[in-house]
Formats: sequence, structure tokens, C-alpha cells
Amino acid sequence: PVLAALLAARGIETTAQASFFLAPDLKTLSDPFSLKDMDKAVARILTAIENKEKILIFGDFDADGVTATALVYDFLDHCEANVSWYIPHRVKEGYSLKPEHIDMAVDNDIDLIVTVDCGVGGHEAVSLAQKEDIDVVITDHHEPESLLPEACAVIDPKREDCTAGLDYLAGVGVAFFLVMALRKSLRDNHFFNTIEEPNLLDYLDLFVIGTIGDMVSLVKENRVLCLAGFERIRLGKRLGLKSLAEKCRVDITRLDSDDISFKIVPRINAAGRISHARICVSQLTDNDPVNTQQTAELLDQLNSRRQKIEQEIVRDIESRLSQDPSLLTRKLIFLWDPGWDPTVLGIAASRLSRKYHVPVILL
Repeated sequence: PVLAALLAARGIETTAQASFFLAPDLKTLSDPFSLKDMDKAVARILTAIENKEKILIFGDFDADGVTATALVYDFLDHCEANVSWYIPHRVKEGYSLKPEHIDMAVDNDIDLIVTVDCGVGGHEAVSLAQKEDIDVVITDHHEPESLLPEACAVIDPKREDCTAGLDYLAGVGVAFFLVMALRKSLRDNHFFNTIEEPNLLDYLDLFVIGTIGDMVSLVKENRVLCLAGFERIRLGKRLGLKSLAEKCRVDITRLDSDDISFKIVPRINAAGRISHARICVSQLTDNDPVNTQQTAELLDQLNSRRQKIEQEIVRDIESRLSQDPSLLTRKLIFLWDPGWDPTVLGIAASRLSRKYHVPVILL
């Protein structure tokens, strides 16, 4: 009765729903082609693979974007595609696809850009890409505007006309569904008669990190794939993740969601905040144990620097609050300082909001 009550409180009201929740089965995953524009995206990418066109995976600088980039790159590289990846600098370039990135793609003779965890708002960049004869496939999970970019395909489960019911996916989740659809189509086209068919379970470790790192709801497909992904992580096959766990002093065979949230993800995000997130894609796709150990050490150092910068900002704010207690009588804390590092203000604001139980805005 207690378990039944807990399940009912989560909206699970039938035997089938309870069985799915308690013993998730990968066979119950939604059809990736239920996502709007998936068929268009797959067709364009298959053409690029077949013709050896230059494909660029364009991602984001947080854990979700980094893992999504590594996942799609790993898969296409396995399929012997002519593929590369790019992560923008958090401060110098900012978020998502911009016209200057299209200029860069032109200089590198890119034929197809596939975005992950970004792009649904990139109207100007997509328009420029069209003029330069570069096709764009967008995969994203952020709220789109009513007018979508005129790309070859826009896969976003939050589109109003998308009926897949997968709007809880993170960017890496949408990327994983893209890879699911690509593998099915490649298999149907007998592509794997000449090369080994990739095992999609091998990419679920990346799914776990990006999904937990983006703090989306762990329901339905997210729950199923995360549970399967933890089994892959604990095998320790991805050297970059294994060396990162060792640097965090975590036993990878017992790694859990708290370890991901509070140890692995902060080190991945620290690269984008303090240096450059491309370090992390290299870490997650490298098969050289020496390189991955060195990069894990670097990520650990960057995280320590991030913590120090954050602590200095919080101490500064605490000092202001103690000198002027009236700031705490308002409905929110709203402070600014030109000397604060903008890349860690979100973390500092969250810390203060939890302590003082009010919204916090820092600029």
C-alpha cells in the first residue's frame, strides 16, 4: 500500500505504468521518427555520409551541449562520415549559432551543420547559411518562437506541431533520438554490411551526464535511458569519464546521480566558465589514457578556480548584506558589480537564493 500510494502520487495509476516505472524496458522507447522533421534530418545526414560531405556538429558549452556534441560526433565518426565539431566560447562568442559561425563554416568548406542543444532561435545564421549553400539541421530542446528558422529540419520536441510527447528531453536526449533514427535508416539501407553496427548502449553514459547535468525531469524515456546509462558508466569503458571519476575520488563501479550532479558535471561546466568547453568534448571522445588523465587533472584545476571565484563573490555579497541589513527586507536581492566574473554569477545567485529564500539577481 505504501509503494502504491507513492506511485499514485507520481501520477502512476495502472499496473502497466507501475511495471514500466519499477522495471524500465528499452523496448518501450518511443519511435524516434515520431519527432517532427526527424525524417527530413535523417535523409539529409544520410546523403552527407554517402557523399562524404563535410559535416560540422555545432554544440553548446554546458554539460548537456558537450555530451550531445560528443555523442553525435562519436556516432558519425564510427560511420566513417567526414565530420568535425565546434563549441563556441562562452564569453567571446556566446550561446548558439551566429552569422560569424557561418563565415567560419564557409572558410572550412562545410556542407552541412548539425546543431545540438541549440539553434532553434538562430534565424539570422540559418538565413546566411542558405545564401552560402550550407544546409542546417537543428536539434534543440529549448522553447522555440512561433516562427522557426528555415533550416532543412528543426527537431525540437517543444515545437507546437510536434506530437511526440518527448518535451522533457534534454539536448543530449534529442541528439540520442537522432542517432537512433540514423542507425535504423542506415541498417535499412544495408550500410552496416561493410562496417560494424554501433551499439547505442555505448552512448548512454553521455546521455546520463547531459540529462542529469541539465536538470530535466527524470521521467519516462529519461528514466529508462538513465538507468541503462548508469550500467554502461559503471563498466568504465569511456576513458575520459573514468579518469574524471578517479580525479573526483569516486569509484566508477558505484557512481550514482549525486556523483554526476556534484562532482562530474561541475568539472565539465567549469571548463566552459573558466577556459573553453572544447576541452570536455576532447576528454569524452579521446581513447588515449595519458591524454584523458592529463585533461582530467586540468578540469579539476579549473573547477577549483571556479569555486574560488564563486566564493569570493559570495563573500563580497555577504559583506554588503551585513553592512546594509535592509537589503534583506526586500522581496528579492538585486546587486551588481563590474568586477564580478559573469560566468559564475548564476551559481552564486543560486547559493544565496537557497540561503535567504528569496529570488537573487546578480549582474
